[in-house]
Amino acid sequence: MVILRHYAKPRINRNKEEVETLIYHVLKYPQVKNRYVRGLLSELIWKLSECPEGKYSTRLVSKEVSISLHKGIEVQHEHIVPKKFIIDELVKNKNNNSKLKEILDSVEGCIVTVNEHKRLKDKYGYDWKKRYKDAHISVIDRKTRKKEV
Repeated sequence: MVILRHYAKPRINRNKEEVETLIYHVLKYPQVKNRYVRGLLSELIWKLSECPEGKYSTRLVSKEVSISLHKGIEVQHEHIVPKKFIIDELVKNKNNNSKLKEILDSVEGCIVTVNEHKRLKDKYGYDWKKRYKDAHISVIDRKTRKKEV
C-alpha cells in the first residue's frame, strides 16, 4: 500500500507493445497452465496495467481518491478487470490472436482507496463498470475529467 499525496506526472514510459509481445511469447509455451507460466503472466499484466503512466498515475481513479489527494489516504492500484479472470481468458484463448488483443486491451488500472478495494468483487468478468457501480465506487477519467461510473 502507498499513501498518494498528489497526481504524479508520468515518469515511467513502458512500451505497451513490448509487454504485449512478452505475453504472446509466454502463451506459446507448451505447458501454459503451469503455475510458473501463470506467474509470469501475472507479472506481465501488472506491467501492462502500468503502461505508460506508472502504477499510481493511471488514467482512472476513484472519486474518493480524486477529492482526497492531499489528505494522505492509503490507496491501491486495482485492475478494473480482475487479473485472475484476464489470465484465465488468455490461457483459454492462447491460439486466437484477435481475441488475445481484445483481452489485452481490457487490462487497465484504477487507483482506489484501501476500503474501496475491499468492496470490489471479482464476479463481473469484463463488465468493470458494473463491478464498480455495485461496489458504490465512482470512477473519474483523469485525462478527460469525466465520470466513467
